[in-house]
Amino acid sequence: MKRRSRPVTVFVALDKSLVSRTKKLAGIFRAMARVPHVDMQLMDEGRALTPALVDKAVASGTGAFIIGASGVDAAMSRINGLGLPCVTISQPYRLHGRACSVRTDNRKVATEAMRLFSESPVIASFAYYPAAGDPEWSRARGRHFLELAAKRRDRTASILPRNGTAEKLAKLPKPVAVLAANDTYGAEFLGICRRQGLKVPDDVAVISVDNEEFLCESATPPLTSIQPDFEREGFEAANAVVGLLDGRSVPERIECGTLRTVVRRSTDEKDYAAGIVGRALSYINANATSGATVEDVCASLNVSRRLLDIYFKSVKGIPPREALVEARLAALKKALRNSDLPIAAVCRKCGFGSENHPKKLFRARFGMTMRDFRKMT
Repeated sequence: MKRRSRPVTVFVALDKSLVSRTKKLAGIFRAMARVPHVDMQLMDEGRALTPALVDKAVASGTGAFIIGASGVDAAMSRINGLGLPCVTISQPYRLHGRACSVRTDNRKVATEAMRLFSESPVIASFAYYPAAGDPEWSRARGRHFLELAAKRRDRTASILPRNGTAEKLAKLPKPVAVLAANDTYGAEFLGICRRQGLKVPDDVAVISVDNEEFLCESATPPLTSIQPDFEREGFEAANAVVGLLDGRSVPERIECGTLRTVVRRSTDEKDYAAGIVGRALSYINANATSGATVEDVCASLNVSRRLLDIYFKSVKGIPPREALVEARLAALKKALRNSDLPIAAVCRKCGFGSENHPKKLFRARFGMTMRDFRKMT
């Protein structure tokens, strides 16, 4: 790795309006904190980047760029012309020479959308609502989704045209599951459904991408959305630009997966919640005696603690913590019947840290001590 006598500056230009900007910046900062020979200059509004500003930045010591802003084609042409290292995040610009493109893995987005829709057995058809202008990322997202949908037997899979969406939508078997290119187009599509008198999610279930929270929560109904791993995208972009500066080989393209899906009322939340709870209970029954925690359950399902609590209370009427306790108590009763081990050892074997806590739980739940229960059996 080359080392410099003085730091080199990386110029970062990201779209200002998106909530995802903060997550990408967090990833960039995390990566750059480990690189003392690189400084950063941040632009407040990336879309204002011009060739003149590129020249000014270079004259001030900028040696590389991270670009995550749309509509800056002229500035990108200038950066390409200068031959400086450049990494783009979630942008379709053509790059030349010392460059790398970091973007969301559209195949994983499509797979996550299909997984969510598969929780509902009543879906009769699938459709994709693309972005305006037919950009490459939208085409790829739709292609992967429709390929997965086509594998579902006896299900129609269609692209909804930007012109004539309502007419095409009216002809599709209901209920129809729709993936929108991103949250902007998801909210737009919900408006089309309202004008057509279609009920969401009864007639049309809608999932979008990015999880721009204000937009999703403000939509009518609130919009279920897949959140890409934006922080990972920022982290990979920063690592790539440092690699280019240090003369190392970096991939021309890096794809990052999804972080989570936030379920709101634009999909059949009840069916989805039941599926999540079912998988959580399977994990709990398999791991409760090994000391598994609610956080372990969340990690296995890639859902937040708050969402898991909501799903459990809506489906089972209890929090997931209580489900863990029930699984351990069931194992404890079985072990007391079938083992001569000391009670303290049985408690540890069933996932309890000591004898004191399960002793109180057992008496409160079953009205007797563990020793009395063992005598009865």
